[in-house]
Amino acid sequence: MEEARKRSRYADDPFVRLAALMAIPEGVSLYREVVSRDQTDWDWLNRNDRLTAPCARALAQLKVKEAAANVRRLLRSQNARNRAAGAEALGELGDLASVPAVVRLLDDPFEVEDEHARMGTGYLHQPKRRVWDAAIQALEKISGTKTEGATGADRRAFWRAWHEKNRGAGK
Repeated sequence: MEEARKRSRYADDPFVRLAALMAIPEGVSLYREVVSRDQTDWDWLNRNDRLTAPCARALAQLKVKEAAANVRRLLRSQNARNRAAGAEALGELGDLASVPAVVRLLDDPFEVEDEHARMGTGYLHQPKRRVWDAAIQALEKISGTKTEGATGADRRAFWRAWHEKNRGAGK
């Protein structure tokens, strides 16, 4: 029971969510706490978690590079939206240490919906995208390399080959 209470401490807190959406710098310690929650158990699979992704984005927007280790935990989340948000945040932070874990997301077929599109506040209808799209975007930002390939399979193969070639090369 204590673990469940600790895990859901900020689960529905609209003030923490609002602070994260606005990327208020005073909330950095809260954002780090939220993204550090263990999300590897199955109850995260279908959880309507509306807090973790905004906290990861806020840490990236505020360029809190020391939070990269906290954000890396999201790459193992059962929640696809949080895996995608974690990859995107690590890309923004330029976290080279996360490359192997982000490369593993190239095989993640789960779809995620943009939060603004889901709420009906997006300017244009944005189709759902896959977690591997977020991984590709992150790898482009971390490496400074543009993706090559005409299809999704080609783009994912490009990054796998890139990773094999550059593993241990420092970039």
